[in-house]
Amino acid sequence: MRLRLEKGSLRIDLGFWQSILAARRYVNVPLTHVEDATAEAPRLLEWRELRVPGTFVPGLVKAGTYRWWGRKKDFWFATPGKGFLVINCKAGPYRRIVLTVRDNEQWARKISDAAKK
Repeated sequence: MRLRLEKGSLRIDLGFWQSILAARRYVNVPLTHVEDATAEAPRLLEWRELRVPGTFVPGLVKAGTYRWWGRKKDFWFATPGKGFLVINCKAGPYRRIVLTVRDNEQWARKISDAAKK
């Protein structure tokens, strides 16, 4: 996975196997849609969410689009062994984007700072 801040947006490019598990190759979010980003662990599973499309293997991966009854959808690509990066959105199709990445705290600061500009 590769994260890039470019031209007023956050672009998340997924690798080959990641894109198969998540059923998409990339996610592009305008920074005007981003409220903030944190390095705090989110709740991993709730009974009200519906995975469409994506993959969930307990303890290994949660990837793809998850819809919530009565709320916007989330995008996940989370695996064990790295830190969480949660990007909260105030507009656009996603309520939040949840990733596991190296340097999650640095990315949270970079994204939050870029969204405030």
